[in-house]
Amino acid sequence: MPMLGNVIILYVLIIYIFGIVGVQLWAGDLRYRCFLEEDILVLYNRSLSPYYVSMPGERVPFICSLEKTGMRHCWDIPPYHEDGNTCLLAAPQLDIPGDLATATNVSGCVNWNAYYSVCRSMGENPNMGCINFDNIGYAWIAIFQTVTLEGWTDIMYYVMDSHSYFSFVYFIIFTIVSVFL
Repeated sequence: MPMLGNVIILYVLIIYIFGIVGVQLWAGDLRYRCFLEEDILVLYNRSLSPYYVSMPGERVPFICSLEKTGMRHCWDIPPYHEDGNTCLLAAPQLDIPGDLATATNVSGCVNWNAYYSVCRSMGENPNMGCINFDNIGYAWIAIFQTVTLEGWTDIMYYVMDSHSYFSFVYFIIFTIVSVFL
């Protein structure tokens, strides 16, 4: 039993160190969302969500990156769909003649998702706000989920989307160390 106590102390120390590293690297990064430009709602008098929300049925939030190093950006948002059609028009082109719309194989609806072009940190954290690295408590929750190997890749992909592709190194190292202990 005394030797097991030493292993537990070492394990808690490793979890604490990885938690601090996670908070220092990614505090607030999982809240990045693509927002509308300031004048879109005023110009077009539409009731759109202030930030892009994934399609109904998708469980993964669209997390964007401020820097070029992240995996997802606001220009990666898929086109808007309406009545089963992919919308391809820009907002000023809304009043095009019907013959032109059918001749160019355009559905005649505006791709409002193209206007979500400003990435900033104001959205909700993934999984109802419980997966993040905003403070050490939430970091421990994410780390505990990584230790159990249950859904740790989702957390890794969220961080890779918002911060950098090379964030996988943290998760791979931590997964290997935690599983061995």
